[in-house]
Order: sequence, then structure tokens, then C-alpha cells
Amino acid sequence: MRLNNRGFAISGTIYALMFLFIILIFATLGLLGSRKIILDKYKNEVLTDLKSNTDIINLSKVDKSGASMPILSSNMIPVIYDGTNFVKAEFISEYDQDWYNYEEKRWANAVIIKNSERNNYVNIVPGTIINDNDILAYYVWIPRYKYKLFNTNLMNLVNTPELIDIVFENIYDDKSNGTVNGEYLTHPAFTFGANEISGFWVSKFESTGDLANISSLPNQTPITNYSIKEYYDGVINNSSLYGSDLHIIKNDEWAAISYLTNSKYGLGTTEVRKNNYNLNLTLRTGCGSNTVSNAPR
Repeated sequence: MRLNNRGFAISGTIYALMFLFIILIFATLGLLGSRKIILDKYKNEVLTDLKSNTDIINLSKVDKSGASMPILSSNMIPVIYDGTNFVKAEFISEYDQDWYNYEEKRWANAVIIKNSERNNYVNIVPGTIINDNDILAYYVWIPRYKYKLFNTNLMNLVNTPELIDIVFENIYDDKSNGTVNGEYLTHPAFTFGANEISGFWVSKFESTGDLANISSLPNQTPITNYSIKEYYDGVINNSSLYGSDLHIIKNDEWAAISYLTNSKYGLGTTEVRKNNYNLNLTLRTGCGSNTVSNAPR
């Protein structure tokens, strides 16, 4: 009888604990369910706001390629070519802009404005023509990317260009360290010293002007006949004029530009024509032949 009584008491305690446990489970599920309803409501409100509020995002003006957003220096103006002139590009944010779209092969372009004229351009509206005489240099943005290795052993040499498989990435992604064909490698040009960078600006033309006042302008005589040391010192001395780091282009940076050009985001396998303008021993920037031959114009 005592055994039964004790057994009953023990069983009763277990049942009570189980009952409380079940109540606790249902209470927790109910709380989570109500929180999910609230969170779903917030999520739907945010998505609705994003789609309707053009101050935040404009889906028709988002570059979906994954290319990193260009970083403008203080005296840079984002520009597009309207077919006749370079005009200021619309750029509210990377989610609302009509400046670049690498998916559509529209690379981000910008100009450096002369310091004496910079204040005149600070608040100009998109679509305003940029006066050629106020431009110090033309630049294009090369976003960070990784590319698929295709000829690591230098054995698969071909006579025709090959489309390079490129995937844009940002500095928060783990670097790709491929070593064999078929693997991806983060292009080394996006490691600048000890820093990982999201991209870099490169001038669209050869250096023009003189070593005291370097520019990068089309249809001008390029700077020539200087030693590497003289040119290096001239570039460093002009850094303050540009308001940002300025250096002679490196081999890996040139390669990064070439690879991007040879991808689906650039000309693909269409051969780039060289600038072979040489009229009466005079060179000109921004010129190219009508064919891919090396015959001088």
C-alpha cells in the first residue's frame, strides 16, 4: 500500500512536470509565432518602402553585376557621355543612379576638375555639361574581381582571344587563391601594398601637359622623353593636385584592365585597337586606327 501510495505520488509529480513542460512549449511557440508575425509585417513594410521610395532604391537603376561602387575623391565629378558632351551623371546612391552599369557594359567614368573651378561644379545638377577647359583628367573605375584561371601551365596557347570568366567581388569576400586551371583567383591588382581595395581609378589617356602640371586629356601630345625616375617624381609631385593617391600604372593594374576588357563586361574577344597615331612624328592621345593592323595613320 505504501509502495502504491509512493508510486502514485511520484507519478503525479511526473505528470505535473510534464503538464508544465507542455504548457511552456506551447507558450514558447505562441510567443515565437507572434514575433514571426510581427517580423514578417516589418519585412513586408520594408520591402514595400524600398520598392516605392525612390529616395532609397530604384530597381531600374541598380547595377546587378555585383561590381563595387566607385569611390569618388573630393574633386571628382561622375560623368556620362550623352553622345555629344560629357555631362554630370545622376548618382544618389548605388541603389539609385544612372551613372554606371557593368552588366550593360557601361563602366563608371569620372573627371578631375581643376582646383580653380571645383567650387563651380559642387552643386551642379545631373545633365549639366562639363566644360572641357575645366577638366584636368578623365578616369574610369575598375571594380575588384576574381577570374577563372585558364592557362596556368602556358601550354594551351591559341591564336584567337579567349573570353575571360570574371566574377565581381568586394573586400569582405574571402580572397580566391586558385592555382590551377578552372579555379578562381582574386586579381592581384586589388591588393595594394598591405591593403585590400574595392577597385581603382585609371586615367583614360596617356599623361599630357608637362611634369609640373600633369593632365590626362584626349587629342593632346603625350609626355615623352623622360626617364622613369623623372616621370615618377613628377607624378608624386602632382598628387596634391589630384586630391588622391597618384602613381605610375603597374603591370598588374594594366593586366586587370585588360582582363576586364576581355570579359563579358567589356569588348569580349574583340581585339582592342592600338593608338598608332604618328603624323609628322607627332603623337596624339585618344587616337586609334580604323582597323586592327599596325599601319600608322
